[in-house]
Amino acid sequence: MKLNEFVKNKYIIDTVKEMVQSKRISGTFIFEGGTGSGKSEIAKALAKIIVCQDGEYKEKHGDACGSCISCIKADKNIHPDIITAEPEEDKAGGFHIDKVREIIDELYLTPNESDVKVYILEDLQNMTVQAQNALLKSIEEPPDFAVFIITTTSCDLILETVASRAVKFTMEYIDSEAMQNYLEAKFTASDFSEIKKAIKFSNGSIGEAMDIMTKKTLAYNDMDDHIKVILYAKAKNNNEAILAALQQLTLSNLTRSELLRFYAALEIAARDILIAKSFINEYHEREMLNIMAYFEDYEDIEALVGLYSKEKVYELLQNIHDFKANLDYNINTRLNIAGFLAT
Repeated sequence: MKLNEFVKNKYIIDTVKEMVQSKRISGTFIFEGGTGSGKSEIAKALAKIIVCQDGEYKEKHGDACGSCISCIKADKNIHPDIITAEPEEDKAGGFHIDKVREIIDELYLTPNESDVKVYILEDLQNMTVQAQNALLKSIEEPPDFAVFIITTTSCDLILETVASRAVKFTMEYIDSEAMQNYLEAKFTASDFSEIKKAIKFSNGSIGEAMDIMTKKTLAYNDMDDHIKVILYAKAKNNNEAILAALQQLTLSNLTRSELLRFYAALEIAARDILIAKSFINEYHEREMLNIMAYFEDYEDIEALVGLYSKEKVYELLQNIHDFKANLDYNINTRLNIAGFLAT
């Protein structure tokens, strides 16, 4: 992506463009935000700008040209001077110290094709304290031809000594209407129901919505059914149904990203129940469906409103919040979902 394709985070986009146009690129950047907030996409967009060969275009627009050989390689993730390091999915501790040592050992080798080497360090909160300390000197005193771009769910989860060396940006989520307009323009041949479901499971993230639309992931295909089963089972304390749901989700081998999508959608559904409890006696069926963010079937709304007290919905929302937070500390996804369903 190019910077002008981003729908939200105008302040960040404008600031980065200004830095590019004035040729004041920092040695270290940090983009913080939740999973799918767009931090990885903007990190890649910035890396592409840095290696872009069209200096005149960059100076005029503050963005990558998108057509030079460096931009093409960056889009294909094959540029030799953009080095991405990320933790293994669902592995506690994430980065191994050996990976950091590899970065440090190669840091002072001159770039292959560009004037600058860009290191993208994804989800730094998953890097051990030992590894972050090893990286610290490189961030403090990098060679002139090296730039670090760090992403993290929160700067509070990484060492202050690392965070203090960087220019920091906090990502904002996009509202549903803006996301719908963007997806309809991007996926003109797609059915509206597909776009609506992608928005539902995106947790307010354009990156997540794009991923769902492009890859047709588990969240897109199956989670609707899982969520309805779990909502009914928890309301009725149906342990047999809960166990069946656990088996299905375990067999699905959810990644951390997919589990976060699951929790985000379940949270939206729970909030729909709260809203419906307040208005179900005042609104007609169609009016009620118009104010629902998750449910599309009035029979489900009517049934769940009868099964849940407000206190029980609040308890469910608190449990969702707690188990989502646990994922930031590298809790195994299978253990996480098992713990949630057992509460």
